[in-house]
Amino acid sequence: MNNEVLTLDSQAWFQFASFVGVLLAPIAGLGAAIIVALQLGFTGRVTQLEMFERQCARLDKEIQRLLQQPLKNARYEDYFGMPLIEVVYAHSNAKEVAPDDLGDALNSLLQNLAMVLEIVARKRLLVERLEKSLGDYPWVEYSENAYWISRYSAVLGRLCRVIGHQKVARKLTKRQLELCAEISTEFKEIQ
Repeated sequence: MNNEVLTLDSQAWFQFASFVGVLLAPIAGLGAAIIVALQLGFTGRVTQLEMFERQCARLDKEIQRLLQQPLKNARYEDYFGMPLIEVVYAHSNAKEVAPDDLGDALNSLLQNLAMVLEIVARKRLLVERLEKSLGDYPWVEYSENAYWISRYSAVLGRLCRVIGHQKVARKLTKRQLELCAEISTEFKEIQ
């Protein structure tokens, strides 16, 4: 064994502490920078998620308003004054394709729904990334899917039948058709 004794000289201990401090300070600074960067990335994702949430809520509210809006075209006296959703269900139940001018009104409704689904898809992707980064179970993503499916699957399927598959295929983008197919099986026939 070595007979060396630790020094009691305070100057030597000061030099040793300075040496250790010079080595550890950059490592601690780098660690702090990494933590700040991760926190900023997390905050950015949460901010995006809040933005998507507001967009979805606004568009969802607008679609609900459109669905409840009364049909004001006097040419359709059987349906005049009925909420648009009831017109869609009546045509769908009768298994008839809507006339072109009524189909055009329904097309705008369908396109609004497709836009909502695009925003929801982006939101789901963001939620999925956020949950993975936290190591969390994807319960938010699953509940989002369940909400939109229960909210719009019947309406989307009926709109597709009433407007007609060919017209729907011409009006929506391929991505929108894919998203609609996730919600309603009626759109799987179009793809």
